[in-house]
Amino acid sequence: MLIKAKLTIKGIPKYRTLVQYIPQRPSLLPGTPLDFLTTLHSFSSRSSSASSSSDCPSPLDPVELALEWGVDRRLWMREWGTLSGGEGQRLALAIALGIGGAEVVLLDGESALGQVRVGD
Repeated sequence: MLIKAKLTIKGIPKYRTLVQYIPQRPSLLPGTPLDFLTTLHSFSSRSSSASSSSDCPSPLDPVELALEWGVDRRLWMREWGTLSGGEGQRLALAIALGIGGAEVVLLDGESALGQVRVGD
């Protein structure tokens, strides 16, 4: 039996905004992590009205979160393809956690991450 997905106010199935996937392989994204973050913020499903519901925690600043993990701020302006595996994974994880709303974060092998601590 199929269960009808609960829709957000923008008509996007809610489950699509609640799961984040962080691949282990190097990113194939064009541009920089900062470009990617800017693009994510431009999506209507990430607008303030879509993410301001009471069941969605307030988002963190991905750049500040990465800084807490010891990630150099300059990495946000480097092309994805020039980042090491760990650098790319840390930035992708900071973006996934920082954009808010994820109830599930899937890490595809975290060996390149080393130790990353998320606040209590």
